[in-house]
Amino acid sequence: MNIYLILFFFSGISGLIYEVVWARLLLLAFGSTTVANTLVITAFMLGLGIGGLYFGNYVDRKGSHHKIFSYLQLGIGLSSFLLLFFLPQLPRLSKAILNNIHLSQPVYSVLIFIITFIILFIPTFLMGGTLPVMTKLYVLDENRIKNGIGLLYGLNTFGGVIGALSAGFFLIRNLGLSLTQSIAIFINFAIGIFMFLPHSKIPAENRDSKSVLKNLRETKIDRLKKYLPFIAGFIGFASLACEIFWMRALSIFLTNSTYTFTIILIVFLSGIFIGSIIFVKLKEKSNLINIFATVQILTGLYIVTGCLFLNRLPKLLFGIQGILEIPFFRMFLPALILSVVVVFIPTIFMGISFPLICSLYGQEIKDIGNKLGNIYFSNTLGSALGSLSAGIFFINYFGVITGLIAVGLINLVVGFFFTLYLKNRLLNIIIFVCAIIISFYSIQNKFIFPPSIYHSPTRQDRVLYYKETRDGTIIVSEDRLTGIRSCYVNNSAVIGTTYDAVKVVKMLGSLPFVFNPDAKEILVIGFGVGITTSTIARYNIKKIDCVEICPGLREAAKYFTNFNNYIFKNSMIHFIPNDGRNFLLLSNKKYDIISCDPTHPILGSGNLYTKEYFMLCKDHLSENGVVCQYLPFHKLSPEEFKSLIKTFAEVFPHTSIWLGYSHGMLVGTNMPQTIKFESLKNLKDEMLNDPYLLAVSYLLDT
Repeated sequence: MNIYLILFFFSGISGLIYEVVWARLLLLAFGSTTVANTLVITAFMLGLGIGGLYFGNYVDRKGSHHKIFSYLQLGIGLSSFLLLFFLPQLPRLSKAILNNIHLSQPVYSVLIFIITFIILFIPTFLMGGTLPVMTKLYVLDENRIKNGIGLLYGLNTFGGVIGALSAGFFLIRNLGLSLTQSIAIFINFAIGIFMFLPHSKIPAENRDSKSVLKNLRETKIDRLKKYLPFIAGFIGFASLACEIFWMRALSIFLTNSTYTFTIILIVFLSGIFIGSIIFVKLKEKSNLINIFATVQILTGLYIVTGCLFLNRLPKLLFGIQGILEIPFFRMFLPALILSVVVVFIPTIFMGISFPLICSLYGQEIKDIGNKLGNIYFSNTLGSALGSLSAGIFFINYFGVITGLIAVGLINLVVGFFFTLYLKNRLLNIIIFVCAIIISFYSIQNKFIFPPSIYHSPTRQDRVLYYKETRDGTIIVSEDRLTGIRSCYVNNSAVIGTTYDAVKVVKMLGSLPFVFNPDAKEILVIGFGVGITTSTIARYNIKKIDCVEICPGLREAAKYFTNFNNYIFKNSMIHFIPNDGRNFLLLSNKKYDIISCDPTHPILGSGNLYTKEYFMLCKDHLSENGVVCQYLPFHKLSPEEFKSLIKTFAEVFPHTSIWLGYSHGMLVGTNMPQTIKFESLKNLKDEMLNDPYLLAVSYLLDT
């Protein structure tokens, strides 16, 4: 294999490691909200596109292409080395800048984007230049343009698969973020140094051969060329928007964990890699316009047809329920199976599309860098806009199903446009018409339900409320047989009205007053449907700050008024849409009570069970302040359970553990915990009116 292909493969590994690590570090500073995550992706993609545009034009005008590539790799390594020290300090810097500035949510979002773009611009700008520069190095004559672009794009993407796999499953878990990033930095420096060595300079083959596509180029392609950058933008928009929609759809069926999203990303990139290799295997005399038109129409057909079957996807897992009892398989197998069914086939088509359109646009070796840079810029700009519009706008106003159909229609229209330039167009037109008809049927069912909502002889669920927001799909259901109601965000149960679920959230509200009956300033992290907050509001307090990462739950609270006493109308409540950890990071306010009711740590709330988070809570406590934290008793190994308690107790010198029927609570204070039996009698909730029953809920202390 040519050494340039190997180097570009390793360049892909480092690029995806950076993307994974930087996203995590930036979200620690800006919050793990959908808006923040989308803006980070957008800034990353925009930097890549600008770099591709600039260096694509630059490399055509300069010689010593191997030195340019070397400088790019060394520059990426050096700028990433500086970020290695800067990004961990970003939360403190963010607090210093934003602490005393009261910004509206839109202004804050714009500020996140600007800061992220500035921080990541240099390394992403240099990364964007690697594809056109390496193409100039590797593609030595016009007959190799098609295969050269396909191989480079494919192997770089395969490197991304390895980078995402290693970072998401092994490196970060075992080495941490800093050492993982250091490995990527080492790869860049190694490539950069190697390119300076004499044996790395492979002489160019100066051939005057004409492209095998010459005749085609002088007719159809010349008429199409002016449209190709715009087409590249459209397919980039569709690809990234589709990825966002797929991730949201699958999150309703799967565990909301880092591993789940890593698996979806790996399947997405694997499909693109295989598609690019298929493109390389196409015959040189293939009609690329015909192939591109067909691929786009098939992509659209698969996407809109898939919308018909989304709610049936969980049935694919019923046959392997026995295997899923094993924790190792439960961690990755459901995500792998469902993402292969939904994502893999269309991403193969996407993997064919990008190198194909590059080959159509750049067919002369003299300006291949410039042509490829233009297509790359248009494609990544479209990708950035696709991510931005899907993640922030489209899901919130139109929903996932409508979004997927809209994206599928983009592919269908692009394919139909190219079909008009073909002689044999009948088959494509038939597929196009069928896809349009299917899309009308698909859009009739706009709801995607989690597998938790089902019908059986012992349970008959009905949906009372359904709303897709940018932060999650919110569902309120009721069992017709028992009247028990449940609320979900994606596939995570927020609350149910069963006895054990209601008791623990009420205890999270009342228990802190046993230790600090004079508390006035309260912080609730995880408003949910407001039951904990309504319990706190019964006491003699001044104000409650409620932080909720999914603010749409406030509307769902209207279906639980028998339990929350219309707390969402209470003027004492200050509702704050944000990530709880990020709110504490940016605030200097002290609280007498901090009550935290996150979802289970394996459902995406792991950052609210860390030592860093508990230390933030401690820093925001008044002298007699109390922290009350939900403690799950299920779906944790004994080692994980003990580790969670130990982490909490390391931060709070005085810790006690309480039992809330089938759930637990951790209570932490800076002062020794003294429990007066009289205080157990004064709790203002009918469910907690038996002091003896409450006393036996006291399990352990430190």
